[in-house]
Amino acid sequence: MSIDNPLYQRVADDGFYNKNIRDNRNTLTDLRTQIWDEIQPIVEEWSNTTDELTPSALYGIRVFGNKAIIPPHVDALPFVLSAIIHVASTVHEPWVIEMLAHDGKVYNLTMEPGDMLLYEGQSVIHGRPFPMKGVFHSVCVLAFSGIVLSFLLLFVIVFVIVVIIVESAHEVAYIDF
Repeated sequence: MSIDNPLYQRVADDGFYNKNIRDNRNTLTDLRTQIWDEIQPIVEEWSNTTDELTPSALYGIRVFGNKAIIPPHVDALPFVLSAIIHVASTVHEPWVIEMLAHDGKVYNLTMEPGDMLLYEGQSVIHGRPFPMKGVFHSVCVLAFSGIVLSFLLLFVIVFVIVVIIVESAHEVAYIDF
C-alpha cells in the first residue's frame, strides 16, 4: 500500500498504529492550535463582543453511528459560545440540529460537510433529537468562554430566577380559595 502522507506511511511501514499517535502528539497539538487560530476570530466577529474569548474545549472529531441522538441541552459554564463543524457523513437524509432560539422559536437546521454553525451554547437549547439515519456523521465541536460573557450570562440567569420567584409569589397572593 502506498500512502503519500509521511505520517501514515510510517504507520503502514511499522504496523504500530498506537505508536503513530504517541510519536506525533506535536502534530496533533499543532492541528488543535491551527483549528483554534482559524475559528476564534470568526466567533469573535460573529459574537460582536469586546471580551477576548478563551478557547475552552475542542471535541472531535466525534463520529456518530446509525440511530444516534443527542438529547436537547444547554452547554455547561464556562462554555458560552460554540461552533459545530460538519466534517463528513454518509447519511440517508440530513441529520437535523434542533435549536430553541432566544425568540422562542424552534429551528431545525441541516449542515453539509464543511459547514460551520455558530451559536450561544449556554443559552440556546440545542440537540439532535431525531435518530440519525445512515452510516456515520462526524463533527468537531468547539466551545469558548469569556469573563465578561460568563458574568453577563450568570447575571441573566439570576435575574430570570428572581423574576420567576417574584411572579410566582405575586400569583400565589391572588389565588382565591
